[in-house]
Amino acid sequence: GSGAAVQMREGRIGIEKGLAAPKRLFKRIPPSRRFMAHVRSKTQGTREYKNAHPFVTCDGRGAFMHNGIIHGYAALKRRLIAKGHKFTSDTDSEVIMHLGEEVGPEGLSAALNKEGISGYANWVWMTPEKTFAFSDGSLYLVTNDMGMKVGLFSDITWCEKGFFKKPKELPTGTFLT
Repeated sequence: GSGAAVQMREGRIGIEKGLAAPKRLFKRIPPSRRFMAHVRSKTQGTREYKNAHPFVTCDGRGAFMHNGIIHGYAALKRRLIAKGHKFTSDTDSEVIMHLGEEVGPEGLSAALNKEGISGYANWVWMTPEKTFAFSDGSLYLVTNDMGMKVGLFSDITWCEKGFFKKPKELPTGTFLT
């Protein structure tokens, strides 16, 4: 599946996701100064709408997407469910988001380490006020044709094709706001 989160004119975050080819899905996204998009490679959970990113936070205000695989999260997921978090997918990514709701985006990496969870890779969290991103070293900050800075986790060949300009690899442990 694939999906996108877009900051709408009135400030709220709109979500568009599904199982359609990314190109068709992304054509439905309204113009926006802030958006994030994700094309999912199935690693945890089946290829279903509910497992497509981004995921919406429990309060409905934020959107979260993650690229990577995490290990050792089953006990944490059970604790988060016991605290009232509502899981809508079968993915490991949603566990990261719900932990982030407990500690905030700024404390998420430390909380994952404290929980003994490894392998979390890159994630992006968008709220109406701010966008947060964490890189394990495979997140690139690039500039698009409109001069906007864009976070991209992919291989750098997208940049080499001229779609983006001035790729800057963000080192492991980089946290952006």
